[in-house]
Amino acid sequence: MPTRVGKDIILTCEAEGNPAPRYQWLQRTESHQVVVRGHERNLVISDVDYDHQGEFVCKAINEIREEERSVQSSGIRVDVSGEPRISKKTAALAPREVRVQNGEVARLEVEFCADPRPEEVWHLGGGGNSGGASSGGGGASGSDAADDKKPRLKLSTGTAHGRFSAETRRLPGREDCYLAALNIDGAHADDSDKYLLRLRNSHGEKTHTVRLVVRGKEEGDQQPAATFNFHHPPHKNVLSLPVRPRPARVVHRGGGGGGDGPAAPLHPLRPLLQGREVLLLLRTLLQEKPQADRPGKVRRGCSSLYYTR
Repeated sequence: MPTRVGKDIILTCEAEGNPAPRYQWLQRTESHQVVVRGHERNLVISDVDYDHQGEFVCKAINEIREEERSVQSSGIRVDVSGEPRISKKTAALAPREVRVQNGEVARLEVEFCADPRPEEVWHLGGGGNSGGASSGGGGASGSDAADDKKPRLKLSTGTAHGRFSAETRRLPGREDCYLAALNIDGAHADDSDKYLLRLRNSHGEKTHTVRLVVRGKEEGDQQPAATFNFHHPPHKNVLSLPVRPRPARVVHRGGGGGGDGPAAPLHPLRPLLQGREVLLLLRTLLQEKPQADRPGKVRRGCSSLYYTR
C-alpha cells in the first residue's frame, strides 16, 4: 500500500465470532520491532510519517470457556515516500548546539528520512555566532541576513574541503532513514558558527541548523593546570584545591615600603572552588613566606601547603 508523507490512511479489519471479538492492530517495523497501533476495527493513521513504514496486521481476539482464542490477518505492507523529514530524535534536541575544546574534532550530526534519497548539502559559514537549531525552509533573516557578506562554502555529502568533510550513512534497520555528519578536524574558535544542512528531493525540501561552539584555552571549564594540597596533622589532605593560570591578574606579596625587598610575584592563579576554604588558602599564601630551599612550599608550625603541577 503506497502512501505519501503527511497523508491520512485508514486500515479496516473485519472478524466474526461469538462472543464478538475485540481488535488489535500491530505493526512490524523495518527494525523488526512489533508496535501496537490501535484497538479499534478501523485503524486511522493521520499525518503519515516514515515511522509508519512497515507491515500491519489485524488480530481478532475473544474468549471461549475462559480460554483466549485469536486469529491474525495477513500483513498489509505500507510504503511511505515523500519530502525529507528530520527525525524526531534530532528535532527533540533543537535548538541543537555542539561544544568542543580547541583542537578537537567536531562532529555535527543530523538524522533524517526521505524517499527518494535527497541531495544533501552542508552550508558552512555565514550563519553568524548566535541562534540555535531549526527545521524547515526559509531564507536569511535577522543575524543571518547581516552575515550575507561572509564567504559561504557548500559541501556535498561524500566530499571534503580542507579540514571539513561530509558523509552520510543509512541507519540500521531503516530503509529510507540516514545519518548525515559534518566533520571538522582541529576545530578552533573561528569555526564557531551555525552550520545548515539542506535536504532536497523531488517532493520537497527541508533544512536543519546546528550551532558549533569551540571553547578556547581561557574557558572556565578547562582542566586544572596545578593543585594546592593543604595538610594539617593529624589530618591528612585537609584541603585539595585545583587551580589554573589566569594571566589577567598577578598576585604579589611582600615589597611595598618595608625592608623586605622587592615584591615577590606569586603564580597567577584562578581557583576552581569557591567559599571559605579558598579565602583561608589565599590568606595563608599572602601571609607566609616560602622556604628558600623549597620554593613553592609554605610551612607554618605543623601545617604545610604544597603547590604541585
